[in-house]
Amino acid sequence: MTSSTATDHYFDSTAIRVSLFVVWATTAIPLLPASDKSALPASLSVLALITAISASFHPRGAHTRLTGILASANLTLCGVIAVLFADPQSAVHVALFSLFALAVQVGSGQVGPGVIGSAVTLAVAWVSWSGSPETAAHASALTISSGVPIVLSLLWLRSIALTQRRRDRAERDLLAAEEAGALQAKVRAELAAELDFVAMTALPALEPLAAGAEMTPELYVRVLQAEATLRDRIRAPQLSHPLLDATIHEARSRGVSVLRLGEPGDEPGLDEATARSISDLLRPLRSGSAIIRALPPGREQAVSLVINTEDGVVRRSFAREASA
Repeated sequence: MTSSTATDHYFDSTAIRVSLFVVWATTAIPLLPASDKSALPASLSVLALITAISASFHPRGAHTRLTGILASANLTLCGVIAVLFADPQSAVHVALFSLFALAVQVGSGQVGPGVIGSAVTLAVAWVSWSGSPETAAHASALTISSGVPIVLSLLWLRSIALTQRRRDRAERDLLAAEEAGALQAKVRAELAAELDFVAMTALPALEPLAAGAEMTPELYVRVLQAEATLRDRIRAPQLSHPLLDATIHEARSRGVSVLRLGEPGDEPGLDEATARSISDLLRPLRSGSAIIRALPPGREQAVSLVINTEDGVVRRSFAREASA
């Protein structure tokens, strides 16, 4: 029996359900001649059978807190009526089977109803049978015989709880390890991508110098462009866009000074419309400087652009996901 079947599916084992029904049905037979009170033996027989059916043959998987309480109440009623109205010899059998089933209730997770039902049945037995040593012996035997299964059921629940806690802890540790592994893999992938970008950007400009080439104006411009591209990557990643990156590269090749200034945070890159608008303004430049700045989050405007040329200063601002 697993922890789930023990706590969620009371008597969901077909073998247990059939066995309980057979036990209660055979227990009802001795009650027929067991009492001098005419109607009681038959009534107790019917009650025992009803108890067997209700406790053993409810719909599979339909056990709830309410059905557990009702089953415990039915089991308690069967034992109490037997103790009160049947002779002790026969009543012990009915009460004992009821108490065994209440112990199973405890083991299935219905601790309160099971323990209360057992306590009520035993209290009635002690009150009813304490008048003589013989009947008191029946009460003692009933207490001892039912107490052991209840204690075992409580120990069973404790074992289930400990096992479940260990299982939950192992699952949490496994999930944490998987998340840590996924994070490490992501970090390694991002680092590899950054290193590839640095290599593709810097090596074409630095390899000729490493090979002993003379610093020419063209090579000098390539080095400056590589340095500016890497600086932009670090300082203003939220101002990156393929179209704008290409336009800035071309503008720097023509001698235009382009500076990108970012803001701390994880803002995404430029949207298509803003990148296209800024590119259209930079493309005609042949000299001068341009400063593209990402504005702090929370403002209506996302990006500002200042172009300084011989013709004067041009200022533009761009709303989020739209051109000005």
